[in-house]
Amino acid sequence: MSKRLCKIASMILIFSPFGHTKKLIRETLNIDVSETALISISSRIGTRLYNNMEKKSKRPERVQSKTESVKVIYIQADGAMTPIATAGGIEYKENKLGIVFTDDNILRKKTKSDVDRIEIKNKHFVSSVGEGVEKFKKMLHAVAKENGLYKATQQVLICDGASWLSKMKDEYFPDAVQILDWYHAVDHLWQTAHALFGDNNIEKKD
Repeated sequence: MSKRLCKIASMILIFSPFGHTKKLIRETLNIDVSETALISISSRIGTRLYNNMEKKSKRPERVQSKTESVKVIYIQADGAMTPIATAGGIEYKENKLGIVFTDDNILRKKTKSDVDRIEIKNKHFVSSVGEGVEKFKKMLHAVAKENGLYKATQQVLICDGASWLSKMKDEYFPDAVQILDWYHAVDHLWQTAHALFGDNNIEKKD
């Protein structure tokens, strides 16, 4: 397979399973690629990218910032159980996912119907599946540093408030403002209201 075809296959595999990718390549490019070949490509390129990030995660102090100055850097992190296809069937492992972007990556636009819309460009992702906290937080720290962590006027950590994330903040992002993300805040809205005002605090209307 050519480098061009490997790149195309890799980009499709980000969003589609091997079987769907095989079918899509056949229908659009009229090229037959076996699932075995797609698995090999995915594994080879993924391993190369992972090893590059692993070098950064082991020695984040050597990572150089790509930016001269940053006003605000945003760091998001969360974890969720993810189904992984194995030879023995489906196995669930925790995927820890991080995103890093800066205020320069936030674009504010208006749609044709004059509705405000916000887009975030050039997000940098970090992912670790089934490897625990240590490797993940080192990789996230390295990517944040690469994108101007210590040159930023303000650091913002957005997360769900889990204890492992609070510990990560203390260890790697002690100067960051920690913000509870919207969805987790809403999840606990009624529980918080009941704790503050009581279960029977109901407004009565005449």
